[in-house]
Amino acid sequence: LSDGVLNPQGIRFGSSEIYSITEAHPFTDIIDTTLCVGRRRDGIDNDESVFLFVIMREGFQFDGTLETSLREAIRAGLSARHVPRFIIPVLEIPVTVNGKKVETLIKQTISTGKIPQRISSTVANPRCLESFRRYYVLEEGSVRARL
Repeated sequence: LSDGVLNPQGIRFGSSEIYSITEAHPFTDIIDTTLCVGRRRDGIDNDESVFLFVIMREGFQFDGTLETSLREAIRAGLSARHVPRFIIPVLEIPVTVNGKKVETLIKQTISTGKIPQRISSTVANPRCLESFRRYYVLEEGSVRARL
C-alpha cells in the first residue's frame, strides 16, 4: 500500500524517493515518520499537488525552519519538481496492523473530501482519516490547518 506513484508537473516518481530524504539523517532525530501522497480533485485540479504529512518525535515541534530544511533537502537530493506543494504536521497517519503506511486511503480522502467506503480490516487506525478531510479544500496561500 506504500510507494504510490506521484505525477506532478509531468514528472513521475515514487513516494519512497521522498522518504529516502525525509526519513534519513539529519531528520531521523526529530521526525518520527512521513507520508507523501498526491491530490488531484475531479473538476478542480489540472495537475497533481503533492502533500507531505509529517509526524514529529515526542518533544519536537514542527516549524517553518524544519519545513524549509525539508524543502531544501528534497530539492538538493532529487529536484525542485519533487518538492511537495504542502508540508503539514499531523498527529497520526493510517497504518496496517503490521505498521505499514496506508497511502491510498489518504490520497482518496484528500482527493475526494470523503472517507473511502471500504477500508480494509487490516487498517489499525481508520478513525484518523477524518482529520485528513480538511485537506481537500486546502489551497496555497491559505492559512494552514495545523494539527
